[in-house]
Parts: sequence; C-alpha cells; structure tokens
Amino acid sequence: AGPAKAALNALTEFGKQVTNPARVKVAFAEAMADPRPASSEALPVAVMAQAAMGDLAALVDAAEDPRPFVRDVAVFALRAALPADPAAPAELRRQLQDKARLSPDQADAALQLLRGLPDPGKPAPATLDRLIDQLNAGRLILRQLAFSVLLIEADPESRGNRALNRFDAGASQEQRDAVVREWKRRVEELKKKPAEPAKK
Repeated sequence: AGPAKAALNALTEFGKQVTNPARVKVAFAEAMADPRPASSEALPVAVMAQAAMGDLAALVDAAEDPRPFVRDVAVFALRAALPADPAAPAELRRQLQDKARLSPDQADAALQLLRGLPDPGKPAPATLDRLIDQLNAGRLILRQLAFSVLLIEADPESRGNRALNRFDAGASQEQRDAVVREWKRRVEELKKKPAEPAKK
C-alpha cells in the first residue's frame, strides 16, 4: 500500500500542474533531483507525465539516468511514443543526437531498438548476436535499449531469471561483463529453440 499511495500522491501533484507546462517541467526536474527514497515511487510518475506532455527531450534524458528504474520507465514511454505520433521518429532522432550526443548511426540504431524486433517469436541468430553486442555499446542509452528488447521481446522468459535480469546498463564494464556472459549462453540456447507457431 505504501508505494501505491506514494505513486498516487505523486500523480495527484503532477496532475495539478498539467495546465501549466512550464511548471510540469520544473516539477519533473525537482523529482529527478530528489535523492529521498520516496522519489522511487514519484519518479516513474514524473517520467510518464513528461511522456503525456510529449517531451521527448526529457525522456531521452531519463533514459540515461543513473537509476535503472528510471531508465526502464523512460524506455517504456519512448517505445509508446513512436507509434503514437507520426512526427515522433524524426523529432526523437534529433533529440538523440542533440541531447544524448549520439552519432547519426547510433541514433538510427536506437530508433531501431525502440521499434522492436520484426520477428520477436524467433529472432534471427544475427539479431540476437547484434543485441548482445549492443549490451557492450559505448553509450548507456543503447545498452539500456538492447537490454529492454532482450527482456521484452527476444526472451520474455528471462524476466524470471535473476542471473539475466540483473544486468545494469549503467554499471561498470567489469560488473556488466559477468551478466553479458550469461546472456551469451542464453542466446545460444535461444538459437536452438524451434520457432513459435504462428498465431491464427
């Protein structure tokens, strides 16, 4: 009840600011800077409020936040934003280059990850290998996006596997390496699995 109540309170406070976009931005910045434990409930609400405002720049910033749970919500919001607005891909590409300082190729890779897999039931071996490579990408947002695709689309069963879902895109290279090795083993298993039957 505690986290749910805190989230509800946070949503109520953000709701009061919806008529004033400038104030929403200030409230979001304040929530992102809040070090208190309670902010763990308020921050996802803050991120989703920015998504509702269509603030892609703020979502890109949140996708590179040092806190994994903030990045998770930001990626969820970015994935939802792409199909919702025909202008979103071009604007998001611009923000990825301006805010996250991605190269044009990196921005395209991020957009591809946000769009998801063309074959989530049975990803091609080359697709799986590319996702593993992106877990070691030089940019935090690309690592986070690759991890999200692995968990949500390539291998939903891995969400119950603690050895795999403990990957932290913001951790040091040394800390990430151990989990990436686990993912490499898992990907080899996935390559051998039969494709899921087509849904009728």
